[in-house]
Amino acid sequence: MRRLQSLVALGAAALILACAPRDSLARIKHDYPGADEYRSWKNYVLVRFPVDKATGEQRGIILQKEKEGWVVLGESVEGFRSMREVITYIPELDEDGVAAFEAK
Repeated sequence: MRRLQSLVALGAAALILACAPRDSLARIKHDYPGADEYRSWKNYVLVRFPVDKATGEQRGIILQKEKEGWVVLGESVEGFRSMREVITYIPELDEDGVAAFEAK
């Protein structure tokens, strides 16, 4: 009986670990490698890449979570450094969103 209880406890622990939360941005990091920043707010993610030394441009992408995937809302060669540019794609952005997406 004691062995059965131990096996059940081990099985429950394994199930809990298997269902444990993972990096919510892992899929985005996989799909958009090499970015400097991955910033999230509610159902949105802003991905900023390093500045291209040759052109001075900084690629940025805003993604929105839809059902089981991510949809590109907008792309920028200015890295979405201007909050005006971000609000164009996310009009409901509030103070928390601005703080989350503000450039370093």
